[in-house]
Amino acid sequence: MAFDREITALTVFCEASGASPGERLAVLHVMFNRWKSGRFGATLAEVCLQRFQFSEWNDDKADNANLRRGARVRDDDPVLRSILEAYESVLAGGLDTTRGALHYHDKSIPVPSWARQAAISLETDHFVFYVGVA
Repeated sequence: MAFDREITALTVFCEASGASPGERLAVLHVMFNRWKSGRFGATLAEVCLQRFQFSEWNDDKADNANLRRGARVRDDDPVLRSILEAYESVLAGGLDTTRGALHYHDKSIPVPSWARQAAISLETDHFVFYVGVA
């Protein structure tokens, strides 16, 4: 669908530009897993733009500043290029290290209440990924 690649890449850039390539790939897998589940939207763009799901799309000053930062990134930025390569890899059926995770959170924030009832499927330096979120 229109804008899937661009909106998904921008979302990953904003969510995880400071993370490792493997962590960015895992964040990307969550978006694809949500799309495949059918619970979060009919397209990848719709999954990313779901209200209160990915912080940069929230309506607050700090997150909007992050979104503007991502929107200014150059096409030849190495992080953006790696995200776009990862996008193509996931689209082609690349291995999902999150084991089907539909949720994650950044370790820089307190553990969300929804995570207390879920199983951890992957933990990285920056993120915790979950399956079984009700």
